[in-house]
This record gives sequence, structure tokens and C-alpha cells, in this order.
Amino acid sequence: MKLPPPAQPPIDGSGLSGSPQPVHLRPCPPEGSGVHSWMFGTACTLRRAGWTDDDAIHHEIEARSARKNTREISEAVRNSATAIAVAQGFRGPASRRDGLPHAPVNQEAITALTRRYGGLAALRACSPSDPTAYDSQSLIDALFPPEALLCLALDTAASAQTWPRERWRGIEETHALLVPSPMTATLGVNQQGQHSSRCLDNTGPRRFLVIEADHGDLDRQAAALLHLARREGPLVMVVHSGGKSLHGWFYCEGQPEHRLRRFFKKALSLGADRATWTRCQLVRMPGAIRPDTGRRQEVLFLNPAACPGFPPEGLCSACWRAGRSIPLNSPTPCPHRERRAV
Repeated sequence: MKLPPPAQPPIDGSGLSGSPQPVHLRPCPPEGSGVHSWMFGTACTLRRAGWTDDDAIHHEIEARSARKNTREISEAVRNSATAIAVAQGFRGPASRRDGLPHAPVNQEAITALTRRYGGLAALRACSPSDPTAYDSQSLIDALFPPEALLCLALDTAASAQTWPRERWRGIEETHALLVPSPMTATLGVNQQGQHSSRCLDNTGPRRFLVIEADHGDLDRQAAALLHLARREGPLVMVVHSGGKSLHGWFYCEGQPEHRLRRFFKKALSLGADRATWTRCQLVRMPGAIRPDTGRRQEVLFLNPAACPGFPPEGLCSACWRAGRSIPLNSPTPCPHRERRAV
């Protein structure tokens, strides 16, 4: 027997407690034009209008969505709750009350940049280093300090755990997701007052700001990231999501928030997903296999010079920090290259 949809407020906002707010929802865009961003934005819009039932929000998005991905919708609903909770007490224009940067997508600019930069093939061709020389383990060694606390997840936010870097050694590739900045503690207190391995409370200052190009095909996404790298900030790495988007890792440690916000607004105008602005947002682990598609989250571009602490090309990061120059492809593996059974 088919169950009825969960109870929900009228779409016009009538019957809500307090002052009713009309809800004006944008139609879901076609595939490849920002469906993921639309899900998150729609969930935030409904919450701001007074919707409090997660099931009701999920049902409304599913009914309007062109992509019937239950897990993706659930993540959008969950992330919207965090964004709205963080925004409580935020003072500013109504369009910015969720605390996240806003900027309309500039379709003409994206088209012009694609013609100028050439797209995915150009991104691969201009990579300063050979990405295939590194696996997930060596990249994590190079991207983060050796004493860092890192938050990794198997395939969903619910599986996230925070541990010292060495505890993850040898099993990085089995985890499809990670937070792109070091954590400050293994547990924090989330917006619901519960202990959590991944929340804003235990996420440290930004080390990387990841731009998820989520608009149009991969050529358009690649062109947007190349433009941002040339004009805005140091692009360290580009990772294919194993799905339909590219993740650009920009090194930003020590940069003031107002400068990062300006940079992120520029990225939004070129089709970036707003979700990665949240410091504790999970992004794709470079080199891992994405469970739901079976595709490798391939590194397409790697620029070691943009990330302090990255060793010279081809050397084990951990050994290099310890004063030993051992190649990654050495026939006698160093202690850091030993694999561990899962």
C-alpha cells in the first residue's frame, strides 16, 4: 500500500506559525545545469519559509526534482538544516540570512571562458605535475601536516570519523569523502547539541577552499576552474567526482574570510555549488572509488608548488619531511607506503 506524503505546510505559506511567508520555488533545472545546487537551495528556501519537517521537505524536492536520487536529496535536506542553524543571529540582507555567499550564474561568461581556455583537455594538458604518480595516501601526506586530525567518510556523512592522520594510513582509498581542512578535535558539538565527529565546532581554520564546479558539462567546469586559478587563487588540485562534477582545491590557509567570500562569490557566478563554503562540508577523496558509480575519483590536475609542504615531484611526502628522499616508485617501499588490511 502506498503511504501518503508526510504532512507539510501549504506551499503558499498559509497556516504556518508566526508570520506566513510565501514560498516561490525555482523549477528544477535540466541535468548538468546545477540540479545539486537547486536541491540545496530549495531545501533552504522551504526552511526559511517555516518548514520544519525533514520528510516533508524531502518529499517536496523529490516531487519537483529531475533527479530521483534519495541519498542526494537527503544530504541536501540535512545540509540545509546546518546552514540555517548556523545562520541564526546572522545580521544582514534577507538574501544572505543563510550565511552563505550568493551570486547569480553568468552563463555568457562561462561560455566565453570555455572558448578561451578549451575545457577538460586543456586542464589535463596544463597540469604542472603528473597526477598519476600519486595515490590517495601520498596525496594526503602532501596536502596536510603530519600531525593533522582528519575527518574521512566511507560514502555518506553518517559514516564520518575524525582521527589522527596516521590512523588513516593505508585505508585512505576506501573512504570516498573527506573534510578538506584539519579538525581541532575528534568530537565536537553540532547545532542540535549532540556530539559529532564532523561539525563546525571541531573543524579548524580553512586549509583548502574546494570549488565544486557543478554547472554544465566538464569542459565548461574545467574552463571555470582554470579561470579562477589564473585570476583569483592558487589551484593545487582538480579531482573528478566520479559523477558529473569537478572539484578544484584552492590553497587558502591564513587568508581572511572576507577575501575568501569574495573569491567564492566569483566562483558561484561561474556555476560553483554553494555547499562547499561550509567548512565541515565533505568533498571527494582524490584517487578513491566512488561507491555509487564505481568510478575512480581521478586527479586531473596537480600543482604541488601551490601548496606549502608538498615535496618535490615523485618523493614520498612523509619521508621527505623526515629528511629522507625516497621515490614513490622505489622497489623497496618505505614504512609509510606499507598497505594496511581494511
